[in-house]
Amino acid sequence: MCLMLTLGRSWWRRIHTTPSLKTYRRLQRNLKKCDLKETHEAPKLETKILREIHERIVKSLLDVIILVELRERTTFLGGYDVLNLVQQEYGVLISSGTIYSVLYSMERKGLIEGNVARSKREYVLTKKGENKIKEIFELKANILELMTKIIN
Repeated sequence: MCLMLTLGRSWWRRIHTTPSLKTYRRLQRNLKKCDLKETHEAPKLETKILREIHERIVKSLLDVIILVELRERTTFLGGYDVLNLVQQEYGVLISSGTIYSVLYSMERKGLIEGNVARSKREYVLTKKGENKIKEIFELKANILELMTKIIN
């Protein structure tokens, strides 16, 4: 199939009707190009799988990312700020619906507190959220061990 696409229909007819040395050489060059294309597809697949796993990890740990960022910041954090943070720091584009869903869920659990200011909702870390992030940091070794166990 790759041969047909690289040579085109006119070349395909010429090969079957009048095979010459020039045609064979061109055919060999195109076959080498096809082989090169096929060898370059394997790393793309690997990076695609790696990218999917990376996105899944970032999305599943979005609440932890938000808690850590709120702990390190002295200012408020809005949904748009989280969107930019995740895109810049982790290279993952997450929909605003996903981010606001996580923020509202965290607010209902009492981990963060939202206030409306300057026509946008801004979030700040609560005492319960601070305790939660401390627990996560204390269990960091266990979390890494679990991730290693899953991958191995």
